[in-house]
Amino acid sequence: MDHSTAERSESIQASEVLIKIFDKQIRRDMDYVRAREYWGKRIQDLPIGTLVEALARLSEGRYQMTPSGRCHCCSHRH
Repeated sequence: MDHSTAERSESIQASEVLIKIFDKQIRRDMDYVRAREYWGKRIQDLPIGTLVEALARLSEGRYQMTPSGRCHCCSHRH
């Protein structure tokens, strides 16, 4: 594995942690105060590649809106 591939792999793994935080905020398992505290501590030390990877992964479909008339969890019409 070359250096750039290893960095990409580390970035993807680190972005998984951020995705879990996004999930907690979206599901409201993490409130405003905790989110602000987390991001206030974490954002300064966060490599830009990790942040880019996590933000790009938001458009994989998991967080995107479904067409109206369809369920957000399973895309079936209800």
